[in-house]
Amino acid sequence: MGKVLSLLAACILVASAAPALTPHPAAAQSLTLPCSVTAATPMQGQYSGPWHSDGDYHFAVFSTDLDLKVVIDGTLSLAISSDGHVSGTASGSVNAPIYDYGRQDVSSGYGTISGPVTGTITGTGAILTLTAPVILMHWGTFVGGGYTVDQNITMPDYTFSVGGGDCITSQGSIAETNFPPKWIVPDGTSMAPVMATGVGSATGTWSVTSADAGLYNQLSQQVDSFIASANAAVAEHPTYAVAQTQIVQPLAALVNSIAAHPTVSRCLLERLGAWAVSASISLYGTVDTRIYGGVVLPASAAGLLANIRMTTDTLRLAGDLGGACHVSDDGASDRLLASLVASIQSTASTDAPDTALLARELLLWKATAGQETVQSAINTGIHDDLARTTSPSTLLAVLRQAYVFGDDTDVSAMYRGLAATTHSVKAHTKKKKGKKGTTHKHKHKSGPTPRPTPRPTATPKPKTLEQVLTSGITAMSGKATGDAAPTFSWNAVPGTSGTSVRYVVTVMGPGSAGIAWAWTGTATTATYGDTGLPDLPGSASDGWTLPLPSGYHWTILALDGTRIVGLKLR
Repeated sequence: MGKVLSLLAACILVASAAPALTPHPAAAQSLTLPCSVTAATPMQGQYSGPWHSDGDYHFAVFSTDLDLKVVIDGTLSLAISSDGHVSGTASGSVNAPIYDYGRQDVSSGYGTISGPVTGTITGTGAILTLTAPVILMHWGTFVGGGYTVDQNITMPDYTFSVGGGDCITSQGSIAETNFPPKWIVPDGTSMAPVMATGVGSATGTWSVTSADAGLYNQLSQQVDSFIASANAAVAEHPTYAVAQTQIVQPLAALVNSIAAHPTVSRCLLERLGAWAVSASISLYGTVDTRIYGGVVLPASAAGLLANIRMTTDTLRLAGDLGGACHVSDDGASDRLLASLVASIQSTASTDAPDTALLARELLLWKATAGQETVQSAINTGIHDDLARTTSPSTLLAVLRQAYVFGDDTDVSAMYRGLAATTHSVKAHTKKKKGKKGTTHKHKHKSGPTPRPTPRPTATPKPKTLEQVLTSGITAMSGKATGDAAPTFSWNAVPGTSGTSVRYVVTVMGPGSAGIAWAWTGTATTATYGDTGLPDLPGSASDGWTLPLPSGYHWTILALDGTRIVGLKLR
């Protein structure tokens, strides 16, 4: 991994630096979507529709079969609650012809029917009941001028079985048994009236449709359109910023629009939730084609960082879509994280550009949660290399890199060791020599000979950390603009290796968990939050995930090939 990244740095860093950009953090949208789909049953709201019933009842009286037909055509007006409970009314017109001896009887009538409807419309065996509806019947209307009798007839309950439906409709069958007992009067005879029950039944059908069916169909078309466009966008493997613009933000807007209409929202949000879960699972599946056994693939240097970025962008997008439903990535995130941490550890003390690039990718992916991980990986890599390093020049190079990447514990330990062997003042004396052949005569004063006063030995002063860090290299300076995404600039440091001098910039806050941003390139300016990769179009607008720390400090390391030639102190 480390060797691959060294090649990658050579390929990328000689290219012209990405233009200065103002970062615009693409904050993950908070998507609240159903994680499962319920049965397609009507949503809450007002419903209405027709019902029709055909009844056939027989009265065995006066040695004949009196056949009463009751034909109802009516309307249901129902209110369905969010949990499927129903209340409302059924009303309609009634046609009631009576037949005896093969012809329609003068006593045939017509009327109206009405009654309350209650029940549930969801779940197995859902049933609505038209309870004791009342028919206002006008008997004796078949022949004009006949004797008409008005009568209120309380009918047995009608059962409305729920036989099907979807999110905005429901329908089923109707059943009722027998007609209430009635007095039958034999016209034109002296026989006494007889009370009899009409034996028979009624059957029929019913259906209702939501009053908001038009709105539902309109929003449903928007859902279909979004899913089609989002699937097309996912197939293009977009950067995270593009995915936010083309997928996540439109999805959040659509969810908010639908949620504003509770009478049609449940089924539409369930469809979007099912799509989001499915898309998340599919995206995690594509991650597995890039990560295998903790190794980032492909192994070509030119595509490695671009591949890491595409992988982390995919993981971020999948997390946005499936996070609320806790869709598992089957360990893909852990494998990639382990790979990046191992790579940072391997380059932390020897390859500042690779360390900066890898740290930036991990921070872009994990944001604030990644700072401690990055810093720990850097500290571990530097500390492990220190145990194997004895050369003072190598220790000095490691000290500078540890300083740039915020490993202050190892900086302190290395500084004490280096300061003990290098001093800013060296004490020494020179003997005074006279010319050859010259004799010096001294006059002595009378009196005792004074004893010589011993000279004090100068105590060497250890170099300061700043003196150690900048010893033998250029002490750089720079300036930063004062906005929330400052642009850093510095003077170029001359190189001698024949290649462009590369610069590594790090930004961190005082006492912070670790690096807030890192950059590397050959330019002498860089803007906080720049995420650009020269070989990955659109990567410069991926949106930095960490705000500029309050009271931040920044450092620059200049490298001519692999040799450190300049340093800007914090």
